[in-house]
Amino acid sequence: MAFDNVLSVLGEFGIYQRRICVLVILLWFPGAANVLSIVYLSVPADHWCSVSAWDSANCTALSLSESECGDLKKRLSIPHNETEKGEPSYLQCYQYNVSGVSFQDAILEDGGDSGQYDVIPCQHGWEHDRAWSEYTIEQQFDLVCHRKYLVNLSQTIFFLGVFIGSFVFGALADRIGRKVVIFLCVGIAVVFGTAAAFSTSYVTFVVLRLVNAAACWGLIVVAPIIGTEFVGSSKRAYIGILISLGFPGGYLYLTFLAYFIRNWRFLLLALNLSFVPYFFFYPLILESFRWQLSMGRLKGAELTIKQAAKINKVSLPKSTLEELQVWPRLGNTSISTKEKSREPNVTDLFRTPVLRVRTLILVALWMTNNLIFYALHLSTSTFGVNVYMSFVISGVLEVVAICLCVFLVDSAGRRPTCIVSVIVAGLASFAVIPSPPGPVRAAMGLIGKFAIASSWAICGIYVIEVLPTQLRSVGMGLCSTTSRVVAMATPLLLLLAELWAPAVLVMQGVIAVCTAFFLRLLPETKGKALPDTLEEGENFCRDEPPMGCMPRTRRKRQKEDSSPTSDTKV
Repeated sequence: MAFDNVLSVLGEFGIYQRRICVLVILLWFPGAANVLSIVYLSVPADHWCSVSAWDSANCTALSLSESECGDLKKRLSIPHNETEKGEPSYLQCYQYNVSGVSFQDAILEDGGDSGQYDVIPCQHGWEHDRAWSEYTIEQQFDLVCHRKYLVNLSQTIFFLGVFIGSFVFGALADRIGRKVVIFLCVGIAVVFGTAAAFSTSYVTFVVLRLVNAAACWGLIVVAPIIGTEFVGSSKRAYIGILISLGFPGGYLYLTFLAYFIRNWRFLLLALNLSFVPYFFFYPLILESFRWQLSMGRLKGAELTIKQAAKINKVSLPKSTLEELQVWPRLGNTSISTKEKSREPNVTDLFRTPVLRVRTLILVALWMTNNLIFYALHLSTSTFGVNVYMSFVISGVLEVVAICLCVFLVDSAGRRPTCIVSVIVAGLASFAVIPSPPGPVRAAMGLIGKFAIASSWAICGIYVIEVLPTQLRSVGMGLCSTTSRVVAMATPLLLLLAELWAPAVLVMQGVIAVCTAFFLRLLPETKGKALPDTLEEGENFCRDEPPMGCMPRTRRKRQKEDSSPTSDTKV
């Protein structure tokens, strides 16, 4: 394959490859942080009805301090119960009907017992406890009580943007190039993310965040492709997995900013302005020469290879450049007039039997990972630590899992490591069911989170290695797009717990075991050259038997080959 011949001269992981991988990891930081930012933009906090009728009450004339006056207004206007500690527990969505009653009269009439007033829903908005945060979107847009569902709706719409970005930008990267799409996504994220920080209404906020989500996820889908397509086969797994460190890095980056920025507007602004420095990276990143060659752009590929060779400080033999000029004749028969007459698209993944089966399995793997990841992630807050600690634990666990995978994928192989990770995540889901709330349940959840993080790290590199160059971005986009459907559905699936508590956990476990069974049909890609064309993708490891079994004809052939021939002398 011409690509790998060129890499043998350039170096499989030279100066340029190391530089671009670092840049790709850094690009993921603000992208991943935006995807998870709703945790800090929307934080449930105590709230109660605002009783505007008493705003003008003269507390000084009643010999009350400001804090005493506020507490008394709240006690007289909001229904409450006494806790075991003797403290009032206020209703959040109802108030006493004190219209036409002055604050002073309320004090004199019942001495603090407001049970004589009718209880009605909040009439004039809400007051919010700002002890945890200066401002959240709930507080900004009053997304509480009967409007509380709008918080979940905003996240569903955000994931709709992720869904759109996965498909659109993945396909676009295969048409116009990886580099152009990466920086197009950066630009869109800056513009729409910054605009969202200045939203004056809930609808504006949701619409701007939808476009921002599409750009952020498009960046996450396309960036690792350009990072790994320059890397040789012996280092490809390491780099593909290490690039995924950008996602937990995004967790930690988001938590760091959120700890110091407690206003949702300023936090969102800081996250999206973090993209601005990446525009200076544009001249440091070269277009993928694999993509250029697969599209028949030989002059562009030659220039890219020369630039990479200069950065890596290697000399290109004349024969390497001559090989590029006759590249379509070097076993790359799919670059024909017929193939050049149209652009590759998602239907090409299903035109041939081998690619069709492998694509469906990869899609199932990504969907399984999304289901388990988000279901467990939404339970992280039940571990008994605050939201900052929860995210730090999640981020650290993913970093450890990813680093461990770096060693396992080349020692044990991609396929066995992925299968074991998915099975462990499924078994951990089953183990959570009988575990009582506390350390044991938390430990089972963390084991599942650790295992699914390992599977995530491998499934990204698996798509890159199994699918051919011409369809790699669109394949990544397809997997990401379909998995986003699961991400959008997961909050709704969690409602099944109201009908049967372990419903979602049982679903996770069963789906994980089924997915692990079908993963046996994927090829082991360790140490193998990437397929570049549709023909190579269809024939890639085609005769390799499924893991754990061997076709009868192949077993018979091996038995015959190993048996002594008739003329062998004993």
